[in-house]
Amino acid sequence: MPSDATSSSKRLRYQDVSVEARQILSQEGESHRFEFKETAEAVDARVLTAAANAVLVDEIAEGLVTILVGVKEVTDEQTGVVRGEVVGLVKMNDERARHASLEKARQKIQSRASETLPVPVGLRIIEEGVDTAAPFLRLEVRPTRAPHYTRDGLRVTRYGASTRAITDEELIDVYLVREAEAFRQRFTEIAGGLTGTVETLRGNVEATSEAIMSALKEVEDNAGYAAVEASEAASALREIEMELRDRPTSAEVIDWLEHGDLAIAAKLSRVAAHLTRRINSQRVKPTNPRPRKATS
Repeated sequence: MPSDATSSSKRLRYQDVSVEARQILSQEGESHRFEFKETAEAVDARVLTAAANAVLVDEIAEGLVTILVGVKEVTDEQTGVVRGEVVGLVKMNDERARHASLEKARQKIQSRASETLPVPVGLRIIEEGVDTAAPFLRLEVRPTRAPHYTRDGLRVTRYGASTRAITDEELIDVYLVREAEAFRQRFTEIAGGLTGTVETLRGNVEATSEAIMSALKEVEDNAGYAAVEASEAASALREIEMELRDRPTSAEVIDWLEHGDLAIAAKLSRVAAHLTRRINSQRVKPTNPRPRKATS
């Protein structure tokens, strides 16, 4: 079991008195932040309502009011300083009976908290000094849906070491703070949802953009291959045209044949055969195959 000096603030039971409780006991009496009650019966719905409302009315930065139950106020006769003195909720030597008595006090206080409206106040109960001769309880009271009120409609807050009714102006301020907090929470939820939607849309846009760019690149590649093929075909046609320009016409060949110039006719016949093969080769010449895109 860790020592009180190094314990977590989330602990709900201390064998000895915690550092937090010691600091409160060393304060100068009760205030709007701290209150002392000698018995669990003294912690009623009015006390809890006043503590929860005081957090907003007095704008307590810590967000809670602490009540030490099993502690009374004592005044130093020489200095006049008022401090809390632990008297304990039970005075039993039997450990099991002492724990049972603390549990009974806890349940009684929780029952009183359930009587606060419109919803129960926030309440955290810490057992202090459970292995000492005078164990007591430390209550941390927070507002949940202020302003809180009792079953008989009392809307009260702390006033120093006592309580008082909340004024109309304070009620308006509390309602405004409550609605502003509710709006902030709703706005945060909506903003979070919109952020997720925007991120999704951004991802879709990026994916669509990549698909479009890929399609345009493919079109560009196809156009490039077509241009190369057209250029090669045009070049071949120009070569054939140049060769045809240097060849005799069919009328000239016939005239030569009629005049018996067999040597020239044989030469022309070979030229004609060469041109025929050249043209046929251009017709069946395979085009450069377009490379396929690599697939993963």
